[in-house]
Formats: sequence, C-alpha cells, structure tokens
Amino acid sequence: MAKNNYVKLFRSQLKHPIWKNLEYETGKAWIELLILSSSNTYCFQVVRYDREVGSVTLHPGQQYVFPGNLAKRWGWSVQKVNDFLNKLATENAFKNNDGAMIAKDYPIKIPLGKEMIRYGMRVTILNWELYQVNNGEKELTKKSTILKELNKEERLSIFTYWNEMKIVKHKSIKRFDKHINSALKNYTESEIKEAIRLYGIVLHDKIYWWDYRWGLREFLLRGLEKFMPDSEPLETYKIRGRNKFEKQKPKLSYM
Repeated sequence: MAKNNYVKLFRSQLKHPIWKNLEYETGKAWIELLILSSSNTYCFQVVRYDREVGSVTLHPGQQYVFPGNLAKRWGWSVQKVNDFLNKLATENAFKNNDGAMIAKDYPIKIPLGKEMIRYGMRVTILNWELYQVNNGEKELTKKSTILKELNKEERLSIFTYWNEMKIVKHKSIKRFDKHINSALKNYTESEIKEAIRLYGIVLHDKIYWWDYRWGLREFLLRGLEKFMPDSEPLETYKIRGRNKFEKQKPKLSYM
C-alpha cells in the first residue's frame, strides 16, 4: 500500500443496503479494508514456520488478510470477522453492482509438497475503480495534459524564434526549458517574442548603442523586462550625440 495514495468515499454509500445494516464499528472496519487495499499489482512470498511455502499475487483493490490478525486489530472475535466478511461478500458478487461490496478467496490453498495448506484470505474490493479517479478528475487530468502540451509548443516556439533572430544560437532547448517556462508565468508567448524582436533590433542596428550580446538564459533572467515594449527600448538605447562605430566590440555571453 503506497503511503501517498488515497481512496474516495461516496455519500451515496450511506444508502447502500449493506451499509445500512452495518453497525457503527463495522462501518469503520469497512473503511479500513478500503484503505488497506493494494494500489498496485505485486507478488509476495508466504512464509510458514520460517519457510517460504508459496506466493500470492495482489492486484489493485485486493489485499491479503488473516481473520485472526483482523480480530486483534479491531478487537473482535475471529467469528465476528468472518461473519462481517461474509456479509460483505453476498451472492451475485460480480453481477450486481448494488449488492456485494467484496469478493473473497477463502482460504487460499498453497502447495506444500504433496499437501495443500490453507493460508490466509484474498479480499477483492468490487468496483475498485470507483474508489479511485472519478470522471471529474479524469477531465482535469485530460485538461492538464492538454495544457502541458500547449506549454511545450509555446516553449519550443520561443526557443526557435530566439535562434531565428541570430543573437546567440543554441542547439538544444533542454537547458532553457525551465527559464522559458518561468517567463511564461508572467508574460505571454507573443510578449516574450516581441521583447526578443526588439532586443535583436537594438543589438543589430547601428542607431542603437546597446552592444551586450546575451544568451537566451541571461536574456530571460536579466533583459526580458528591459526590452518589453512598455520599457520603450527603441528610444532608451538610441544613440544620442555619438557615432555607432564608437561602440566597443560586442561582448559574447553563452550563459
């Protein structure tokens, strides 16, 4: 059982015929069965008298239980545990969704030489998927996936546009993914591209005195706001009273 997993409880369960017939303490026991069920498929070895005697595979919604252990856990008699599990596993377990709450293999038979020993019980929570992701969450997951794909396209588009401006060309987007993503939290794709365009103009045109050549990472961290249209970079960095050729040689930055 993974610590970070969870199960859902439905208000409609209060109207379930079996739930109505449960005592208050057995209701708590039912919830524990849900919580203790496996969230993944895995196989484990069964040990008897310090000797491995077989293996049991559990799938999501299943658990391997011992009535004696449950009796100690819940403060019940073993008979009460068995009666409780039998009540949950009524007839038509796999046919009637409004009927049984569990299906059980009891007892599991495991070979020990020529002998078949009885060892524990495998309990299956019926309709397990209903206690996991509902349609609303599936829709949210779907929307989240779509948003991630759109964001990926935006990042690639910005990276490609940067290289097209021939400022400092980069080979791979991987180094810049998180920085582009961070910039997209504050600016739109078109706003970032416009800032890159203005930076390219200022850098390449002789009428502007700015000559510091940033790489994409440094531009996003230090220059993005400076070259936003609201900062009026075409006016701010225009040469006034001196010649463009008096500029120093461009400084390259590959950060």
